[in-house]
Amino acid sequence: MWRRIVNVAAGACLAVGAILQWLGLRKRRDPWRAAAGINLRVESAKFTLTAFGLGGGKHAPVDFAVKLREFLAGEKLMYVAVENRRSCTKAVPLRCVDITLAEYAETGELLEIEPVLDPKNAPEIDAAGRGKVHRALLRAINSTQLVPVLERPDEILRIVGSGCDERNAVVYAKRLLQGAFLAFDRNGDRFAPPDPAIFRHPGTGLLNFTVRSQADGSTDLWMQVHHMPVDGAPMQELLDRLRARFGVVGEVRFPAPGETRKTNGPRLRGERDLVIETGSFDFTGLLELRKKLNEKYRGVLSEGVAIGALLAWRLAHQCGFEGINFAIVADVPKGVADPRGVDFVVIRPGEYFRGGSEDAGFVVYANEFSRRLALVRARQSRTIRTMKKTALLPAGIAFLGTKLNAGVRERVFGTCGITILKSAEIFLAPMARVGFERGFLAIGNMRLPSQDGGHVGEVSIKGEANAIAGYLDALRKALIAE
Repeated sequence: MWRRIVNVAAGACLAVGAILQWLGLRKRRDPWRAAAGINLRVESAKFTLTAFGLGGGKHAPVDFAVKLREFLAGEKLMYVAVENRRSCTKAVPLRCVDITLAEYAETGELLEIEPVLDPKNAPEIDAAGRGKVHRALLRAINSTQLVPVLERPDEILRIVGSGCDERNAVVYAKRLLQGAFLAFDRNGDRFAPPDPAIFRHPGTGLLNFTVRSQADGSTDLWMQVHHMPVDGAPMQELLDRLRARFGVVGEVRFPAPGETRKTNGPRLRGERDLVIETGSFDFTGLLELRKKLNEKYRGVLSEGVAIGALLAWRLAHQCGFEGINFAIVADVPKGVADPRGVDFVVIRPGEYFRGGSEDAGFVVYANEFSRRLALVRARQSRTIRTMKKTALLPAGIAFLGTKLNAGVRERVFGTCGITILKSAEIFLAPMARVGFERGFLAIGNMRLPSQDGGHVGEVSIKGEANAIAGYLDALRKALIAE
């Protein structure tokens, strides 16, 4: 019943919205950013990228924060935060780039903060007043550790405002909450993701950094990113520039194939109960198979085999992945009237199986994937058409429609996501507010040097524990080329 009511309301709103946009009475919204504002606004939707072995010598925490802030201040992408509204999250522009250095206890309690502010934008509050705000923020942040991300920033500001009578106290506190946070982690496991229950951004800032100092004087940086305003590809390009600025100490060797790790997500009211599993895998066989298939079917394939397409094909033959409708993330370049964005090549490999050998039906599948990828690049895919319609709806109705129409969501957006960033090291997957019930896989560079002298790629899988159980073993089997 509710689904029918929502669908009728959505149809009426869609018609009105289309007319208003055609008349020029409503501003056109970027479809992908509108969808992100509805479905990528929660804690689990954030993704993480890494930069291991950064040089520059051993840094005191404040010195590192200063150096990092100076770099970020030169990046246009950094002048943005988010604003949580009732039904959607919006990007808001910032005048400055700030970093708050944070120290956490093992329990997740925030012990101390030390802001590193943009020197071009002095706060309109004196040093004594700032100190009072810092203490008020500590109390507010610690009393809201388990509050969901959509409610926490406003609750923190309410507590600060009620307990701090300094003029401009809330304005200053909001500025800190809109900036980046940075903490040093003493966990000795270099390649284990930072504990998300401890190192959690309390506000609406774009970035949350966790840093580990290494014995050789290098620094490992884990950069968690709010997915609503920005996407993985441009943020990885930013990290590549950061790595060039800081330099790299020696060669970082990643764990040998077979090593895996499991991390529980923070337990937050109203959010999905997720785990993230990471592991090191040997992609040599898959890369060689791709080369072999390109040579074997030269002149028959419309274009070379995409590595994401081949991976989905191989996974679809494994136990646990049968019949899955995959969504392979594609970076969509900037267009004449559209900003750079993201879309999905949604395809069910099992529909193309023909029996016999494992690559029977592969040519038809690969050519269909290429056709759908071309539609994505031209902004004509079924997913982008759906997002364009969604962008015309009120955010609350758009979210309910997405949530209640599970069958449509599965056909249009798939149920298992795959995203690949070819120059990333460790790439921790995002997870939408609804959808992708079969998990999300994130993969970085498939030729990272490993501790056994070979090469590996780091993989992360995020999802409900029962949904992704056995995925790492299935992936390992899928990567063995026969």
